[in-house]
Amino acid sequence: MRVIPFTVRERPRSGLPPASGVLAVAVVLAILAVRSGSGAEPARAMTPLQSAAYRGDAVAVERLLDAGATPDDGNDLGMTPLMYAAGATPVIDQRYAGSTAVVRTLLDRGAALNAKTGNGYTALHFSAMHGNEATVRLLVERGADVDARTDHDDSALSEAVGRGFDDVVWFLLEHGASTNPREPGTDQAPLLDAISQLPRANRSSSPEGRLDCLFRDPGEAKRKLDERERRSSIVVMMLDHGANVNVSGQQGQTPLMMATAANDRWLVRALLDRGANPNVKARAMADGTALILAAQWADPSIVRALLDRGAASDPRDSFGKTATDYATELGRDDVLEILAECCKG
Repeated sequence: MRVIPFTVRERPRSGLPPASGVLAVAVVLAILAVRSGSGAEPARAMTPLQSAAYRGDAVAVERLLDAGATPDDGNDLGMTPLMYAAGATPVIDQRYAGSTAVVRTLLDRGAALNAKTGNGYTALHFSAMHGNEATVRLLVERGADVDARTDHDDSALSEAVGRGFDDVVWFLLEHGASTNPREPGTDQAPLLDAISQLPRANRSSSPEGRLDCLFRDPGEAKRKLDERERRSSIVVMMLDHGANVNVSGQQGQTPLMMATAANDRWLVRALLDRGANPNVKARAMADGTALILAAQWADPSIVRALLDRGAASDPRDSFGKTATDYATELGRDDVLEILAECCKG
């Protein structure tokens, strides 16, 4: 039985995903360092204040500021000391999470809170992508724009969602972060990103649609189960904070289709309970519906849930096939029985 209710009323427990570095930013900064003639060590391209902020050396930061350093001392990419303190990395470092103490010092000394890099990242983006909840809280409390977007429409929320930092996601949602993309029909919807990260359960797993039988190593199974629970809770958090349950990606894929593909029975039901349309067709699935997908790969209980919530059994995809056709080809007698019951009704 799942312990996460369909409506999230309390702040969930924190997950423990591995911290992720910012590959694109790190690579660009490394290139900048080489072009600046600093040799093999990208950190040398920093100013003394930027370097101290990156090291988390609050004492050195104070001394440099007292000596006249500018709190917003930036480089050609628009990176500021505040961004380095918040989590930006000049090299690929997955363990770095920034320094909340240095962030506080810089803000107290007048650092620009919402300054952006050349491609639109803010200090809040960097702290969110590293899951540094303390820094996220500090920045938001000081007035950071929770909906600041990069050139690719990424927000601090989408950064936290993509990495599974449920504590940060919860905090940002509670402080007004938008759950929907600025442009409809893009793949930048945080809700789609959250579901795309779900580990897939197979059809022979436990009644809750879990992953118990996919891993011989109990430790690995436990880790995957914890990840699944955390990411499912993030999806429900966003739905309960106004995310569009029928948001679609560039190829028409919807949250319901993605949850079906992940064979997540609980999440499929949660989406249907919140008004997910089971009859949407997606180019990504050859104009198929969630039911056509479920008939091929998902647990029979998902097929039944879709039909119970109004899924049409007769739509054809671009190959001219229906859910019944696929279930017949794959020898899925249990699915065929459910489909036949629906047609009789």
